[in-house]
Amino acid sequence: MNPPKLDPSPTHPLGIDDAELIRRAVMFAGTTSPAPGAPRWTVVRDLFQIGGGYAIRLCRRFGVDPDEPLRSR
Repeated sequence: MNPPKLDPSPTHPLGIDDAELIRRAVMFAGTTSPAPGAPRWTVVRDLFQIGGGYAIRLCRRFGVDPDEPLRSR
């Protein structure tokens, strides 16, 4: 059974596309960390439940330093 094909240009009810939502999550997910000094990519990794390499690439894609140390919560 094949999954249904996604509409290549879905309309978000709030008028925000997927890339913008991901950008915002990457930008703001890393403002604080449970461990002081942890790099931003670890928070992005945990948020999206992806590997570290993917998290680093997401940070770089949206212009954020993946190695930026974060303050604790």
